[in-house]
Amino acid sequence: MRLKRANLEFEVKGSEDFIERMYTKFTDFLEEHYMSEEIAVCEEDTDAAEEESEDLDLTPNSAETPLDVYLSNLNAKTPQQKCVAIALYLKEVKGIDNFQSGDINKVLKENKLSPLKNVTKEVTRIRDKGIFSLVPGGGARSFFTIYNDAIDTAKEFVQKST
Repeated sequence: MRLKRANLEFEVKGSEDFIERMYTKFTDFLEEHYMSEEIAVCEEDTDAAEEESEDLDLTPNSAETPLDVYLSNLNAKTPQQKCVAIALYLKEVKGIDNFQSGDINKVLKENKLSPLKNVTKEVTRIRDKGIFSLVPGGGARSFFTIYNDAIDTAKEFVQKST
């Protein structure tokens, strides 16, 4: 696997499990030592993240599970649970691994659902719980992901009663 973003490069060979572990160690190291500015940008709660969001195709199509049904099936109630459920929806239904905090409300709006308040703050709190991970190399625009080994944890978080 080879990943190249801006002036950072990560390359590793081996089994899928080994690659995921090394990638996690690499991203944790980057977060701890080099990404403090990106984290600070992420914590600012502005609508700019929504406007700067890449043009991802977040509109539903007839072959997919509708977002409202997906959220209902997971029993997402709180804003944090909804953020995690939408990230799971992006990953599992739309095939989108990396997202920005603004994509959460973008997908809600495109599915004619009410947007959430303070999405950036909620995403940061979820990242602090270890469910979302910051993707390195995003520059001023922070991207997040749910790694495959965190999917079960994410689903448990969404489905726990409040």
